[in-house]
Amino acid sequence: MPGKKRRRKKKGLRSSGDSNVIDIREERLSRDQKRKEAAAAAASAKKKRKKGSLTTNKLIGITVGIFLILILLSSLNNIVDLKQKEHVAQEEVAALRAQKTEMEKTADEADSDEYIEQQARTWLKMARKGDMIYIMDGDPLLQDSGITQEQEEEDAKSRQRDSDRNL
Repeated sequence: MPGKKRRRKKKGLRSSGDSNVIDIREERLSRDQKRKEAAAAAASAKKKRKKGSLTTNKLIGITVGIFLILILLSSLNNIVDLKQKEHVAQEEVAALRAQKTEMEKTADEADSDEYIEQQARTWLKMARKGDMIYIMDGDPLLQDSGITQEQEEEDAKSRQRDSDRNL
């Protein structure tokens, strides 16, 4: 049978009334069509999702950005408060330095004999030997000291006699 060509029958192309026979080419075309439609539907859904909704990464980025802005505002508020406190403290230091200067001046004056004498006369109601003291009725010094007016008058007379003798 070297010269004879054999004819092969194509599988799946039977035209007889057999219902179990499947056309492979049609099946392949049908499957490819379904795959293309599914891919197109997935691509369309992906595009819609990107345009209309926030992705997780964008949401995380926005949250971190808001958090950083809040931290920055809090830090700026703290800086402003500290600057105000510094200003108040500087004013207080200046007032205390002025008070210190006044106290040093008073302390220097307190060392002088004139100041000590003035304070003794004013606050302690003291007098030098030979000074003339006038006491008026209702003088608080007499009321607080327990000295009666009669005793004061006697003391004044004795001082007057002493001063007359010294002259």
